[in-house]
Amino acid sequence: MIRSLALALLIAGTPVAVATAAGPAAKKPVAAKRAPARAPAKVNWLNVVAATPEGGMRMGNPNAAVKLIEYGSRTCPHCALFDKEGLPALKAGPIAAGKLSYEFRDYPVHGALDLGPILLGRCVSPAQFFPLLDAMFANQQTLLAKTQAAAAKAQAIPNATPNQVAASFAADLGYVDFVKRGRQSHRDDDRRRREALYGQRHADVRHQWHQGR
Repeated sequence: MIRSLALALLIAGTPVAVATAAGPAAKKPVAAKRAPARAPAKVNWLNVVAATPEGGMRMGNPNAAVKLIEYGSRTCPHCALFDKEGLPALKAGPIAAGKLSYEFRDYPVHGALDLGPILLGRCVSPAQFFPLLDAMFANQQTLLAKTQAAAAKAQAIPNATPNQVAASFAADLGYVDFVKRGRQSHRDDDRRRREALYGQRHADVRHQWHQGR
């Protein structure tokens, strides 16, 4: 009877909702709500250091809109002054913000006098390149105090090669010992950090063990 009535209404052009044995119409599936996307972790651009194909070392965002390249000498007082008074503001501002990258390229203005510090400055990891460069600039006057005596000794080497002259300057001016002390200090700092981390983990384990008793 119900089907006949519904058929008659459809023939007459009257819209009608028909209940079937299958029950009510299936509901559309509800899409699962997506968790809000996490903001990308902030990059500490001061710790992003890499060698460049041109032979320099770059600090900061490699895709920064502005790229500053310094051709510097580790024995140049003007370069030391920029490292002390100009570079810190750049590090704290545009370099840290990822807007500026800074690349240092060694330029041996003073010839053999520069070669030793340049080679020693490459004996460390990229992460230690700029800290060692800053330390050399900060101690430049002390390291170069005996330049005349070191030059006289280097000139007295018979048939000296450029490498021998550079090595003589680096040793007599104290650059070799300076870098050795810096590397040992860095290793000691790493050891203390590891010991502190291990000690903290050990304390946490003991605390959890006592709580579980």
